[in-house]
Amino acid sequence: MVSTEKNSKFVSIQIPDNAEPGDTITFNIDGNELELEIPVGSKVGDVLKIQLAEQEQQQEPEEDEEEMEEISIELLNNKTLKLVQNSCSGGHDGTHGLVWPSGRFLIESGLLSNLPNEKSVLELGSGLGLIGLAYAATITTVTSNLCRIVLTDVPSSIDLLQKNATRNQSILAKGVKVETQSLDWSKSNDTMETFPIVLCSDLLYNSSSIPDLVATLQRCWNPENGCIVMAVRWRKPGLERDFFQRTETELGIEWQLYTDNDEASSWCPLMWHEFGDPNNENSNKYFSQTMISIGGEGLKSLGEITEHDVEESMSSEEFNAWERAFVQIYVGKKK
Repeated sequence: MVSTEKNSKFVSIQIPDNAEPGDTITFNIDGNELELEIPVGSKVGDVLKIQLAEQEQQQEPEEDEEEMEEISIELLNNKTLKLVQNSCSGGHDGTHGLVWPSGRFLIESGLLSNLPNEKSVLELGSGLGLIGLAYAATITTVTSNLCRIVLTDVPSSIDLLQKNATRNQSILAKGVKVETQSLDWSKSNDTMETFPIVLCSDLLYNSSSIPDLVATLQRCWNPENGCIVMAVRWRKPGLERDFFQRTETELGIEWQLYTDNDEASSWCPLMWHEFGDPNNENSNKYFSQTMISIGGEGLKSLGEITEHDVEESMSSEEFNAWERAFVQIYVGKKK
């Protein structure tokens, strides 16, 4: 039995008897079943506090336009992406209306400009189109007269995705064409076009969708001389590792951690089967020895950082450093 206490902003969860770090506990809030992985360093009887989404953030679809804002993202080739984002996007879960950390760090890594040159590239879960548009703006050699980059997401995201594709048309590399298509991973399409390169960023936050994501990759990826790029921001490693396990066993993919330049080499060196595993010595060392500045007043290890540190004490630079500590980039190829 999981003990919970709720107020308007937080739910407190007491770790039950016989539970250990890495175990997943399930609880119910307002009729919704939620899961939480017990963090390293926790013990029976500890109380975990989780921030809840506030009701007033939910808006009617006709008010979405008022919540839109433009953000500018500098690319490594000195071009600038200008994206409209909207935190109140109607339909689905709204995650497609924001820029997420692994996408930003993937751009900073320089990997996109080092990918093989192919005639067609697919991005899954494009959201605002950050990764696909960044690739379209940085590609230096086009295989033939035209390179197609297809941005996909759930149907409710396509209007915003198309808007961003249109806004950035002027900075696309010569010979590159960007298309947008709706794609529901849960709906099988045996006639789906295949692509040698598939771009993925921050797609594992909903662990229940992992089987559909793996099935979609099986349908849409052409592994011959191709690759899959997966930028992951670890949130529930015990559940998210299922993606890598499934793709290795079901699709025959071998994943390599991307650390090909000086910037990326300073990122987390753990492999996917190590990250967040409380029984893994390398992971425990990473969480106890990776230090982040908090409020400019001192350092804490990743394992010691609290929700209050993140929400109340961190500067923007400190928050970015904390986020980056949970981001990794993998390149998958057929074994």
